[in-house]
Amino acid sequence: ANPIIDKQKFTAHDVKKRHKTMKPACLWQQGTMMDLDVILSDSSDVPTGWPALTTKDDNTEQQVDDNANNQATILASWTQQNLILGGKPHDPNSKASFLSIMMGSHTDQEMNRRNTTLSFPLTDAIWNNDTHVYAHLRLQRRVRNNRKPRNEDVLVKKMVLTRHRKRKKNRDVKSLINSDQDGEDEANKVHDSSILTQASLNKTHDQLLLYIKPSLTIQFVELGTMDLPPRNSMPKQFADHMDWYDGEKNEMDGDGWLYYPILYNSEFWISYGSLKEVNGTMKESVVDVTLEPVPMWKWQLQSGMVDNQRKQESFTGEEDDSNDMLRTMLLETNPYLLVVTAIVSVLHTVFDVLAFKNDISFFKNKKSMEGLSLRSMIVNAFFSLVILLYLADNDTSYMVVMSNGVGLVIEFWKISKAITIKWE
Repeated sequence: ANPIIDKQKFTAHDVKKRHKTMKPACLWQQGTMMDLDVILSDSSDVPTGWPALTTKDDNTEQQVDDNANNQATILASWTQQNLILGGKPHDPNSKASFLSIMMGSHTDQEMNRRNTTLSFPLTDAIWNNDTHVYAHLRLQRRVRNNRKPRNEDVLVKKMVLTRHRKRKKNRDVKSLINSDQDGEDEANKVHDSSILTQASLNKTHDQLLLYIKPSLTIQFVELGTMDLPPRNSMPKQFADHMDWYDGEKNEMDGDGWLYYPILYNSEFWISYGSLKEVNGTMKESVVDVTLEPVPMWKWQLQSGMVDNQRKQESFTGEEDDSNDMLRTMLLETNPYLLVVTAIVSVLHTVFDVLAFKNDISFFKNKKSMEGLSLRSMIVNAFFSLVILLYLADNDTSYMVVMSNGVGLVIEFWKISKAITIKWE
């Protein structure tokens, strides 16, 4: 149960002491029945009749929404009822599955797993790059005696389903073999005059275009009985994703210590290739909406990787293709094949190191090159050079390129041992 807030008056010393020792707690008790409403809109303003955002949006990376405070268009909606905070305890007569034990969950969370596919039209404001597509979420706990819900009963969040991305200019190449029919068809298409369409047609310069994300993954983060530090010393990876209830801030020195359930918008599995470009030819789009519980360790791992990727992109100004390649590989490759590939790669590296070690030891301790063919050594070095250049030209894995590079260096070293050069 949540601790009860004492309404007595505190002295400045009492407030400071209590502020340092007070441990954060969830505002809603485990087992609370909840309902979730999701509304897709082309305005950053919360839908009519909803409370204000629980936590003020201070994301400076987002552009100003020119469609805010104007007539918002509701594009799609989704409502889910009978959600249970923390799930239900497992049946004592049945044993918990191995997966639930490994996931760190001591409750049954199946009732909190929901999914759907929403289809929604695009508006002129979106085509003209005046706004984004927003997902407004309202998570509300059920109240007794039909009383009117208060601020502590409702969590309101906003998530963005679009993002800007730089598209590199294309180099015009005319094929002498293939027909140019595709190019003629593209030129004969009737295009609209929207800003994003005109930008999309400009292939000779880099363009900052708008893209729609293919999915919206809403995660309930299971903190369980984890003992969190005080709010003023909360780690940033936690604090950035928590919504605090400040209803008692006057008694608590301005810092509330009760937090709402953590709802996290996971974009871990969204790759660059899955983003869909927005222009006037796209009349409508679809988004896969998933609601799922997630254990704390998994949430920390995924959110940490996404945050690091965003920091790298903001620092360098370029997209991090290596993380995207890893994400695509995990999505499209069978897990068993990944494990086998990892084992083979490790064994390949070990055997390469042993082969290099033995090769170096043999030639280092050899006093005479009698019986060895210098011509064969030169031919092997030439073949190794050709293979290395071929691998580098085809963007092969760094591990393979490095292995062949080390082998080439050893081949040249062996030739230097077999040839004695004197300057006269």
